[in-house]
Amino acid sequence: MKTRLILISFVFTLCITVCAGEVMLGEFDLAGMPIDSPPPSGSILRLEPESTRAEITHWAVHSGDRKIGYIPARFHAQMEHLLRDRTRFTLRVQEAASSPRPGQFLRVALWVTPRFPGEEFPAFTSPEDPETEWALTETP
Repeated sequence: MKTRLILISFVFTLCITVCAGEVMLGEFDLAGMPIDSPPPSGSILRLEPESTRAEITHWAVHSGDRKIGYIPARFHAQMEHLLRDRTRFTLRVQEAASSPRPGQFLRVALWVTPRFPGEEFPAFTSPEDPETEWALTETP
C-alpha cells in the first residue's frame, strides 16, 4: 500500500510539472569573456559555482567544455534562492550581440519549471541600460 501511494504521488507531481510548462524569469547579458564562436541560439548552458578567496561564489556559465562567461553579480542572490529551493531551471542562449562590448556579448534567458501552480520565483529584472537612459535625458 505504501509503495502504491509513493507511486501515485510521484506520477501526480510529474504530471503537474509537465503540465505547468516552463516560465521565463528573465533575459540578461552574460558578464565576462567574449569568445570567438558563441554557441547557437537555443543552446542549453550549464552553471558551475566558483569560489573566490573572499568566500564569494560566482556562477560560471559553460557551453560544452568551454567557460563562456558569468551570471552578472546583480543576480547572485536570485540564483542562490533558486538553488536553495532546488528549482529546476534552464539557461538558454537567446542571441549573440551584433557589436559586442565588455559584458554584453551574449544574451541568455533563464527558464524555470514550476512544481505547482502559483509558485513564486525571485525577480530577474535588469536595471535600465545607462546609455539608453542617458540618451533619453539628453536635451538637444
